[in-house]
Amino acid sequence: MTVEEIDKKILENNSVIEQIDEKLKSLIGNSDFKRMQNGTDNVETQNIKDVMETLRSYKNDLLEDNSRLEKMKLSCCELKKHQSKLTSKFYGY
Repeated sequence: MTVEEIDKKILENNSVIEQIDEKLKSLIGNSDFKRMQNGTDNVETQNIKDVMETLRSYKNDLLEDNSRLEKMKLSCCELKKHQSKLTSKFYGY
């Protein structure tokens, strides 16, 4: 992957993470409302909690992917620097 492709993928991941955060805020509000309405945890609030856990897990996967992509981007940049140094030494710059 090129640095530009890595940056694009990171931006896509960040966009999805923002959407997940918004959905989680909505679900937390729904869960709290349902809990107050019913007074106890029931199947409906449990389903909301399950969805929230799934979204959190997906968000963590995206964050790990971003971290991996950042490392890949750094290694690409380091490789370019190394190649640049080799070229400058070869040509005597």
